[in-house]
Amino acid sequence: MKNKLIIFAVLILSLFMIPGNLVKADDKLFDVAITGITSRKVIGSASNREDPSFTDDTATFKTNLTLPGDSMTYEITVRNRGSIEAILNKISSTETENPAIIFSYSGISEGDTLSPGAETKFEVTVTYNSETTTQPANLVSDLTMILNYEQNGEAPIVTPPGGMVDLGGDVKVPATSAYASITVILLGLLCIIVSIIVTKRMTESKEEN
Repeated sequence: MKNKLIIFAVLILSLFMIPGNLVKADDKLFDVAITGITSRKVIGSASNREDPSFTDDTATFKTNLTLPGDSMTYEITVRNRGSIEAILNKISSTETENPAIIFSYSGISEGDTLSPGAETKFEVTVTYNSETTTQPANLVSDLTMILNYEQNGEAPIVTPPGGMVDLGGDVKVPATSAYASITVILLGLLCIIVSIIVTKRMTESKEEN
């Protein structure tokens, strides 16, 4: 009976250690990502050829423009889901080479910092140049913005081997931490099984004597 109590105590202690392991692994986590895009303002007959899409560091817009002065404005949300302050090192883009289409953005600049847990919003506007005098053959805008965030102040932290495990609610932890927690639980269960078997054999041995 005494052995059983010891094993159960070890298991309970291991379960309490799991959140601590997750927090410790997340202590120096770098994780900045675009989390959403919405169409905010439409002028004239501008429309989305496709819904805007995004990855962690890119935002893509495909817009139909019909007449000079048409424009579509998008709002992009970026969130620091890690625990390290990030800095926007560079903003770049790939866009349709069409002099009749103008791209502009506001609310974000290279050198901006983003604190852990914070988010920022900025706008991108796609416009049919009102000074255009000749109707272009193609008025489909295709723009992808690329945001290069880095750790602010120190050398970039490398993502742990195995990647990240999504716990929901924008909470991610290194996969190695999650695997370690699962291993602790399995070892605890194994200890209980071994304890039960040993205790049963000791009881049977005493009964035989």
